[in-house]
Amino acid sequence: MRIYFGTYPSTLAGQEPEGIWHGTFNTSDGSITNLAQVAVVSAPSFITVDGRGSLFAVSEGEHGALSQYAISDDHSLELVGRVPTQGIDPCHVITLPGLVVATNYTSGSVFAHVPPLPQDAEGHQDSGELFQQFGTGPVLDRQEGPHAHFAAQLPGTQFLWVTDLGADKVFKYQLAAGGNGRTLLSFGAAVNLPAGTGPRHIAFGPDNIAYIVGELDPRIYAVRFDTSSGDGEVIGSAPVGTPVEGKIQQPSHIEISADGTRLFTAVRGADTLSTHALDGLGGLTLLGETSVGGQWPRHFRALGRGEGELADRELVLVANQGSATLDTLALDPATGEGTVVASTPLQVAACVLPLD
Repeated sequence: MRIYFGTYPSTLAGQEPEGIWHGTFNTSDGSITNLAQVAVVSAPSFITVDGRGSLFAVSEGEHGALSQYAISDDHSLELVGRVPTQGIDPCHVITLPGLVVATNYTSGSVFAHVPPLPQDAEGHQDSGELFQQFGTGPVLDRQEGPHAHFAAQLPGTQFLWVTDLGADKVFKYQLAAGGNGRTLLSFGAAVNLPAGTGPRHIAFGPDNIAYIVGELDPRIYAVRFDTSSGDGEVIGSAPVGTPVEGKIQQPSHIEISADGTRLFTAVRGADTLSTHALDGLGGLTLLGETSVGGQWPRHFRALGRGEGELADRELVLVANQGSATLDTLALDPATGEGTVVASTPLQVAACVLPLD
């Protein structure tokens, strides 16, 4: 299995320059081989691909940028174009039909651009469209203003949801025809979450139910959504895991298993991956919590069942930012508990992007 990895800047002397990495994942033992840097770019903390052989990366920093690369047969990346995201600290990117969308965390805005991105970034400082979000929350040091964190297309619709950690809302946009191809229309809040939630990431499950994890209040919210209006309503919630004295619980990524029956959530501070069973009605039952094998799990991907001795286990590859490692967990789907079966150093792991 081919996998690309996004990273943060390393603070250690003598490390490779910032960039995107590629490796081969072995589903029989969870190991990663042939790990190599394939692009030099500033702070590519989140990466994604479209259906036409392009990889997109945000550069998370004061002068945010979005880069597009062509993926070669040998897995190397060739820069196609790069533009400023017109905001501070872009931390997520998604591709839609005819459009690529990045979320600027610190400035609380959404940036949209029709691909391909221009080659001459200096001549396209205002290229693309910017949508500013608004709102505050009660956690004064984190919710002093809007903080757009994550975007996802509502399944089966032309709607886009964007979580805003600072406003305790999920904002709604609609993909539409524009003068230069595709654009977004802004419609305000689609979901209002309890004050102080700090919504971070979303996972879409069966039966028109979305699961939204709070970074500031470590809970998972089940939200039933209407595909015709693009709006959602909270129908239930559950803690991400079991509190541990002396350790914070700060959830990061959330994802649903391939069969739609399990929900995985990475929890920083506790440094665990929690597994919840889904009942299809918005109910969540905590099955187990597994150590991620490192510190500060920023992102992960559930890769399905393993092979050989791991054929009865669910493999989850975790990007542990704090320990600068990629750790493979093998989980028992019935209990949600598991073990670390492989670990690979990577400075500083931030995003996991499997291609096949």
